[in-house]
This record gives sequence, C-alpha cells and structure tokens, in this order.
Amino acid sequence: MLRVLDVARPEPGPGEVRVRVALSAINPGDMWMRTNSAPEDFKPVGEHRGRIPHQDGTGVVDAVGAGVSGPAGPGSPQRSRQVPLRP
Repeated sequence: MLRVLDVARPEPGPGEVRVRVALSAINPGDMWMRTNSAPEDFKPVGEHRGRIPHQDGTGVVDAVGAGVSGPAGPGSPQRSRQVPLRP
C-alpha cells in the first residue's frame, strides 16, 4: 500500500548529502519493493522501517553533512539509482 505522509526533512549526517529531487521515474524495482516480490539479491537487508519508492531520479544537493567535499556541494546537480533511508 502506498501512503502519502508528511515527514520531517532529515539533516544529513557526516559524509551524507541531501538531494532535493526534481524528477523521479517509476522503475520495475520500485514495484517489486511495493509488492515485496523483489528477487532475493535485491531485497533490503536488516531492519527496514519503510521505503520511499525511488530508484531513478535527478535533483540538486540542498544540504551537506560534515566531511563532504568534491562535486557534491550545495547546488550541484546529482542523479541517483538507489536512495537508502536511515531508520
């Protein structure tokens, strides 16, 4: 089941960045996660408290954690394939 929820915007921890997503596609993997029918090697490991369906997207870095350097600074364009969530 999909639900729309208001959640707190997390601040990035050390070595993390937060990306403001501009575009996101629906990928077959998103549907696997939603229906819990992913192949075993694709399923998440460990405790899992929900997932925001998203694997393919693009956006802009809007916050960085301590120790982040290089091309991941604020305002830099980014693309993603998997977006892990912290519990």
